[in-house]
Amino acid sequence: MKAGSVRLGHFEIQTETAEDKTRALYTNGRHQCKLVVLIAKNVADESGNWQFAALTAAERNSLTVTQYATNPDAPLPTGWHCDTDKDKYDPGLWPPRGSETNSTTLSSSPAKPSIASGPLEMVERYMRVNAGQPIQSYRFMARIQIAGKVYTTNYTDDDASFNSWVEIQPERPYVLRVAQLVRYIDNRAFEDKARNIYIDVHYWTPPRGLQFIQNVGIANPLNIKDEGRFFNTSDFISVPNDKSGILVERDSLEERVFMADVQQGIYSGNGPDIEYRRCFKVMRALKLHGGVPSTPHRDTGHWSLLDNFGCEHKFRLKLGGTPSLELTD
Repeated sequence: MKAGSVRLGHFEIQTETAEDKTRALYTNGRHQCKLVVLIAKNVADESGNWQFAALTAAERNSLTVTQYATNPDAPLPTGWHCDTDKDKYDPGLWPPRGSETNSTTLSSSPAKPSIASGPLEMVERYMRVNAGQPIQSYRFMARIQIAGKVYTTNYTDDDASFNSWVEIQPERPYVLRVAQLVRYIDNRAFEDKARNIYIDVHYWTPPRGLQFIQNVGIANPLNIKDEGRFFNTSDFISVPNDKSGILVERDSLEERVFMADVQQGIYSGNGPDIEYRRCFKVMRALKLHGGVPSTPHRDTGHWSLLDNFGCEHKFRLKLGGTPSLELTD
């Protein structure tokens, strides 16, 4: 063989735990399932011996995951995606306490060691599936282009033979209920007795193992005159002049909150600082009493939040009696 000739000596796809099956993926369009591809590119030296060689940037970038088939150009199933980078959401599944479904794999078969005669290069890829897709199991293979030739992990020719896949059966996202949340209320987090204006702040904590990481907002918030710069109003009562709602784009602990962020027109400029970080929780809402111009209607649009597994949870937030905010499913 000619010096400089290239072949694949090893090409294998598996889960992060070295198995060929997993269900550790939620159909929410954000959650990812990590797959590992083990590969050995060999280049012939002057003596005709095969030597390990690292993938070029172009070769590494060409590596993707697609549906298992004999056709190397087989597309992914509808609604599926292969990402090169990990996103901000946690891998794996969230098992509620006492759940029977704690495993992330479809079978209890032990992890399989990779069989290779030399050094291997590892490439990571991340699978996602859109919300609303069927809960259906698919097999996937890896695909790469080396020296102008396309290889898959389901491939055989005179120089190479590979046959590995990963089967993914995604999970439907779980839905949190109000009864699963723990509430803390900071009454009179802000108070101006002279103007008869005060704010109560409510914080909610999800079950163990979960955390809310993004306040998406309230669907169809009320159109309040002089609305706060970062506020979504969920409900309003003209007597006694109360409004409820949330702050958006203020999920960070470093973000300060001023009255103008909640309601403009009460004070000049930013107005006073509001204590909104007594408990640092992304799931937090408030009731403002006083200083709100009348609005002709009430509504309670869904309040949406994303958790650390990318699952979206929706609640309704409205003014109540005791406590001052009512959260419902």
